[in-house]
Amino acid sequence: MNKSELRKQKRAWSLRETKNQPEKALLILQQLSLTAAALSNWSDVFDISIDETICWNNLGKRDHKQIYFTKALDKLKFAEKLIDKYKLEKPQIYYYYAEVYFATEQFKNALKHYERYLQLAKLSQSATGNINRHIAEALFNLHQTDQANILFHRSLKQIRTYDENHPSLAYVWESGALVALAKIQVNPQTKYKYLNEAKEIAIKHNLGARLEEINKLIKETDLSSKM
Repeated sequence: MNKSELRKQKRAWSLRETKNQPEKALLILQQLSLTAAALSNWSDVFDISIDETICWNNLGKRDHKQIYFTKALDKLKFAEKLIDKYKLEKPQIYYYYAEVYFATEQFKNALKHYERYLQLAKLSQSATGNINRHIAEALFNLHQTDQANILFHRSLKQIRTYDENHPSLAYVWESGALVALAKIQVNPQTKYKYLNEAKEIAIKHNLGARLEEINKLIKETDLSSKM
């Protein structure tokens, strides 16, 4: 991609994570995909298809509509064909399959694809911890509680090695792992402990979306503890 196209892609990245903006991101990405395909830049076409997958998955989670998850899976199937046809090395496709399956509560499928991604991808210790956190969440939803709890704590320790090339990602992952740990706690005090740790990280590193999520969980915990 040239500099102008990269700027557009970065704009789409920010829009896709904003609650009311994935539709705008999709318009940018669809144009970028056409440009990349016209130039036979198939690796770029793959990457843009993944961005589109994320948008459709976010729309599905926002609006609770199966049609959006179906579109996400269609994009992944298209991306998979690109891998086969052009011999691309893109193990991350397994991660994004897992994300859609998790969002649609197909936890066995999610677990299988997270584990496959972990086997194939060359990840830092922090990134490995992030995937292990996702695996732990899938295990918890499959009622394998003890195994999930052990893996949650292991994943947090791995993330806290902070050996990722982009350290800001490690803080996103660390706060996410703490939120995930909070969600599985029965004792409100333990839940608050993890949420407050996550909140400190979110404030310190300006993680706006994470902070919004944490504040919502704290409010829900306040309400449930008063009942």
